[in-house]
Amino acid sequence: MTERWQREMAKLHRAELPGDLCERITEGPRLQPPPPRNPSRVIVAATALVLFLAAAALLWTVFTPFRTTVRTLAGSDVLPVPARGDASAVFLGDGRPVFVVHHEDGTVSVVDAFSSHRAWGFEEPVEWCPTTRQFVEWAHEAHFDEYGTWESAGPAPSGLATFAFQVVERDAAGDPTSIRVGAMQAPDPGGSAPITDPSRPPFCPGAEPVTFTVDASQVWDSPAAAVAAQPEGWIAVR
Repeated sequence: MTERWQREMAKLHRAELPGDLCERITEGPRLQPPPPRNPSRVIVAATALVLFLAAAALLWTVFTPFRTTVRTLAGSDVLPVPARGDASAVFLGDGRPVFVVHHEDGTVSVVDAFSSHRAWGFEEPVEWCPTTRQFVEWAHEAHFDEYGTWESAGPAPSGLATFAFQVVERDAAGDPTSIRVGAMQAPDPGGSAPITDPSRPPFCPGAEPVTFTVDASQVWDSPAAAVAAQPEGWIAVR
């Protein structure tokens, strides 16, 4: 036992111990770091999508006050019907102006608010006169009856266009109270002669005509601004 102990001690004396032996004992075993793992393509794609959505939401929040608001004159294709004998000026869902006329016999007509006379290629609006029960084109004073048929005066090759509709609701007396407007119908073909009579009836005696009012927030400041925004439907330009 003594001889073996002496041999082992001799080996220890001849052994060369590493210089950082004390540090290894203090720090513990040194393990090799695990090899890096390549992230899954699904995880990478999901992370990229989340970052993109977060950036988009941030940009939307920051620049929302500065974006252009699309303004149109769009109303609704379901329109209220005025009382018997009255007419109301309203905008359809695409922004086209029309008159809803409740005739004194209880029937209803939806009449286009643009005259059939297109001077210089521009639409010319008409107004409703409650005393004469006629539509009058304010630019050239063509007169149309409450059904849209041309009557007299200014140049107009035909009557006013009308719109088909369906009754949505009726009151206790059976009169329509709301209608759903459909497709435009062809106007009455009767119109003015090639040379119109220079004499004209009064525009709207004894009453203010019924016309259209446009909310100022729905009016474009210039044609260039309207073109840049590319709104849908009819628009108004200041």
